[in-house]
Parts: sequence; structure tokens; C-alpha cells
Amino acid sequence: MITKSLIKSKKITLKNLNLKNYNKEYCRWLNNKEINKFLEVRFKKQNKKSIENYIVNSNKNPNCLLFGIFLTKNNIHIGNIKLEPINFEHKRGIIGLFIGKKEYWGKGLASDSIRIISQYAKTKLSLKKLVAGCYSNNIGSKKAFLNAGYKVEAILKDYWYDESQKKFIDEIILTKNV
Repeated sequence: MITKSLIKSKKITLKNLNLKNYNKEYCRWLNNKEINKFLEVRFKKQNKKSIENYIVNSNKNPNCLLFGIFLTKNNIHIGNIKLEPINFEHKRGIIGLFIGKKEYWGKGLASDSIRIISQYAKTKLSLKKLVAGCYSNNIGSKKAFLNAGYKVEAILKDYWYDESQKKFIDEIILTKNV
């Protein structure tokens, strides 16, 4: 789904990700074992074509809203946040995000992105509930959602297999009524 809306905070701007504005480092981010450690995309090597197909298909999908996370001060693309799937009938959506530029980890930009997309989901899309999930050992993601006002609603035991630790990891489900 394409929107012309820019969603801004003091530090970041969310805008539809497209073939003209995405960071050419995106492919490197998705293939970096430290950055992609908690992303399901890590199981398949990414390339320019797969990324561009993902962007185009996401933008065509009426139940997906894919935003790039850009620094407001200099318009640098540092990551993505999306709502997908959006279920308009039940007024809910699932949020996923990542910050690809590691130098911006731990600076509150993920929480800021979550806060402003949540407000957008409420005011512009009339959604009532947002859901996110993360590996239990993904401390940064869990903290970002908690700092944005989400609550842990459920824990799915032994949900993900962590190949680096050779063991199963719980899934944490975080939600917010907007």
C-alpha cells in the first residue's frame, strides 16, 4: 500500500520505501549475520533483485504498509518498519522492524518509530490493536516495544530454533491497544 504521508518525529521520518529512496546498503544489512540475527530473511542470501521485488510487492499489497526509517536531519535511510498484515475488518495489524545501520542501535530510534507508526495506525487506518513478536533473546527489540508502550501479552514456548545456540527459543508477543 502506498501512502503519501510522511510520519515525523524530531529524530526520524517514516515514508514509503520505494526503489528510489532505499539505502543501497540494504542488501549488506540483510546479509550481515549480526544485523539479521533475528530476521527470518537470514535463511536466504539477499541481492538487489530480491530486495527490489520485496519493496515492489509490499507496495502493491493493500494489506501492507512498508516504511523506510529515515533520519529527519539528513534523510539517511537507517532501517525499515512495516505493518503487515493489516486486517481492516478486525482493525489490527502486525508490526515488524529493523535498524540496519548498527551505529544507530540503542539510541531510541526503534522505539520512536514504533510510537509514531502506532499513532498513524490509530488515526489514519482506524486500527485498534497492534501486535509484534520477537525472539526472547532479542533484548533490543523487546525493550524498544516496551519503551513504546507495548505490553507482553503472551510467550510461546520453544517457538524458534536458534541455530547458533542449537536450541529452541521462546517467542514474545507484545501488543498495544491504540
